[in-house]
Amino acid sequence: MVLYNMKRFLVCLLATATTAAVAVEASNSSGAVSANTRGGNSSNRRTSVSLIDATSAFSKSTESSYDHQVELYADGDSHKLTYHWNDIQGNTIEGRLIHSTNSIENAPSWLGFGIYDTFANPDPVTSTTPLMVGSDAVIGLVLSQSVKLWRLGGKQVTADETGVHPAEDQALLESSIKQHTHDDGRVTTDLSFKKTMENGMDVKVRHAGDNVFLWAMGPPGVNDMETHGVDHRGAFKLDLTKVKQAAESGQTGEEQEEKKEEEFENNDQETTDGGGDTTTDNPPPSTPSDEKNTSPVVTGKCQSMNPDYEKMVALTPNLNFFWTLHPESNLLNAMLEYQGEAWLGLGFSQNGKMVGSTAVIGTPGNNQVQKYKLLDKEKQSITPMQSQTLETPSITQEGGVTKLAFGKLLNEGSGSGEVVLTTKGLNTLLFAVGSGNDFDYHQHRGAFRLDLDSCSAVMAGGKSATGATHMGAWATHGTFAVLAWAIASPFAMTVAWFRTLVPSSWIYVHVFSNVVSFTFSLIAVIIAFASMSYQTHPSHFSEPHHWVGLVLIVAMTFQVMNGFLRPPVEKRDPYSSNAPNYQGGGAGGEGETQAFFKIPRTPREIWFASHRGTGIAMLGMGIYQIQSGLDLFARNFNVESMVTWYWVYVALFGSGLISLKLWIRYEEYKARRGMETLSASPNGSDPQDTDALPVQFETR
Repeated sequence: MVLYNMKRFLVCLLATATTAAVAVEASNSSGAVSANTRGGNSSNRRTSVSLIDATSAFSKSTESSYDHQVELYADGDSHKLTYHWNDIQGNTIEGRLIHSTNSIENAPSWLGFGIYDTFANPDPVTSTTPLMVGSDAVIGLVLSQSVKLWRLGGKQVTADETGVHPAEDQALLESSIKQHTHDDGRVTTDLSFKKTMENGMDVKVRHAGDNVFLWAMGPPGVNDMETHGVDHRGAFKLDLTKVKQAAESGQTGEEQEEKKEEEFENNDQETTDGGGDTTTDNPPPSTPSDEKNTSPVVTGKCQSMNPDYEKMVALTPNLNFFWTLHPESNLLNAMLEYQGEAWLGLGFSQNGKMVGSTAVIGTPGNNQVQKYKLLDKEKQSITPMQSQTLETPSITQEGGVTKLAFGKLLNEGSGSGEVVLTTKGLNTLLFAVGSGNDFDYHQHRGAFRLDLDSCSAVMAGGKSATGATHMGAWATHGTFAVLAWAIASPFAMTVAWFRTLVPSSWIYVHVFSNVVSFTFSLIAVIIAFASMSYQTHPSHFSEPHHWVGLVLIVAMTFQVMNGFLRPPVEKRDPYSSNAPNYQGGGAGGEGETQAFFKIPRTPREIWFASHRGTGIAMLGMGIYQIQSGLDLFARNFNVESMVTWYWVYVALFGSGLISLKLWIRYEEYKARRGMETLSASPNGSDPQDTDALPVQFETR
């Protein structure tokens, strides 16, 4: 029975797919099917099912666990269907279909999400394109709460690959189908799934370029798979990379498309000579134009950490570019070093764009390094060049580190079609890191301009791809943090701890040191926010160091304000039984000044306990911040970490304080013994016996 009903569903899905019209409704920005689409006779309804362009109709997801959404279908309060998805993470796609309705009578019995094979069928989708056959579908049944991946190999349900059959490898990483009735009677049904974009025999999902996805929902009130209603199915196009880029730039998908079209028209005019055809196989060499080239410039001393190369820049926290320039022999020796295992690529561009450029790509999967022409963004458009002139190319992996090394001619010749690398001035370079050892879509990429001789450069958009191009700013941030939490704050706490040594002036030194520490901390935070915001992809609060820093600056603000609200000292009767003494008895047992902990009762005591507790907690956070900050700086800029020297400083500072405290305790002990000797002597003390005279250190 289930197979029979599945057959009915798939036949109907095929009818929908083969009649899908590319009718993106510009007036309906949500992408929902209009009321006119659902009107008229059955024939008209079949020919007017929209193929929604989700790339230009997306918006921010209302689901906290997803990034984007697009509305697929809407019929007043009766039906509303939206698709939510996350940006690509590695080789994984994660999505959710959510259907909402005003009553259980309208709730669907199942939801389906199909993936059309655009790799096997690269031609543009039209109203006559058969979308079902060759696709995959994730289908969830509400009643049984089962979700499976199906292969749509034909129009009939069969037990073999020639028809519709369950996938042998149910490669869904996560999946669920849920239906919930709200207190007001509304019913929500959601199909969630997570799967790899490329896995065995599964239909592949494009990282970049248009994907075509199908959707369908079953009629209410059935207990198993049934055919869907005429209006309850559809299809949509989605370019996952374009949506991500548009969201990062703060633009809607439609605005992003308009910008890309304008750039394409400008580039087309620049590369077309007198109205002739534009060629991309052999783009002519040209000098990068600062007016058109928005790739960022990297600056710094570029001191190499590798003795085999003269210069180095950090492109990302895990990717370094090393090189040595040999202008006399027309040669550039270069190496990309990645803290991970993946294929690597270094490109040479005229304008900072991928298309029309050339690149050296190394794939550890087949241990191959070659020069490629980047004719388009699709994998099949990236082809090896006929002239392979690289010297000693290699791609190696050792200890989880991948290295791509090669020698390349600065000028490959007038007929090569390659960009000429200049020894004086900026060159535009590209970099890419793959998601695995075999060549496929990259997980990281970027563009930057670099002066190979003087080592001044810029990363795309005039901003740095990482904080690596703002090494001076981050060093300044760390300097102010060290002044605040390795010097000023510890000194303020030390003065308070040993205030009996300077009883008349300790409070002024304590307050001044805390104000200085607060000022330096605030400056450090401002520099950090400014430097991070200037990056191409800001990553605020992406490290524990960031969050602890936020808590620390808030706590320090409270501490400084609380310091100026200190209550006055309570007046005490010196003859009261609660007065402090050194002879025992009283409220403090062996003496109030000797009590390790006393429950605070008065406003002054409560304030003192909170002030001291907050200070100790802040000191611990400050120590962590300096240690983690030094580690981050060393990791991001590939320099030697100073954490060991910092802990040596902490150990020396701490041992000095403990030694001083022990000496004070010893002197107090001697003073008490002297007082006991004096009181026990029948004739009193000898004025010449100076060892018997008491020396007192007030501890509070």
